[in-house]
Amino acid sequence: HAPERGLDQVRRSEESVVIASWPVYPPSWRQTGIENRVGRMQELVRAVRDVRNRYLLDSRKELELKVRCNPEVAADLQSLKPFLELLAGIGSLECGPAITRPNQSASHVHPDFEAYVCLAGLIDPVAETARLQKLLQEKQKAIAGIQSKLSNESFVQRAPAEVVQQQKESLDDLANQVKAIQENLVSLDRKS
Repeated sequence: HAPERGLDQVRRSEESVVIASWPVYPPSWRQTGIENRVGRMQELVRAVRDVRNRYLLDSRKELELKVRCNPEVAADLQSLKPFLELLAGIGSLECGPAITRPNQSASHVHPDFEAYVCLAGLIDPVAETARLQKLLQEKQKAIAGIQSKLSNESFVQRAPAEVVQQQKESLDDLANQVKAIQENLVSLDRKS
């Protein structure tokens, strides 16, 4: 159908796509600014969808999203609002450097922004508090187990270095999860 193909230069087509070479884009076509914008938007959509899944929120329910960021990122997110509405299911978007975390909200931190999805009226604070407290106990129990392993000199000396390092990384990850759970508990305790 197309005997000649190519992106930046014309080449003869191969007899089968299986043996054809992968197209190579010229470096001049790469636009890191656009890649960063789309990456930031994807991360924000992912965060909102994660909140929906975590709190079992109806996918048709439009969410209120507030984003603390610098004015440049705020302007960019406002220009991408139609895509955010479609992909993340948000009904309202506020962004800028003066945004504060609303009561009863889930948060997501990114190097370029902090996003808050408002949950007031969407979740049962009492049930969510009970769920988070149970989860907190599980995480603290896991932390105690890892700390017990790492404080055992026999384990540290006999285990391969990568296993010990993995345990330390797991401990750091669990500590971050505990901090996030505690912040969510504090947010749920605040009155709307």
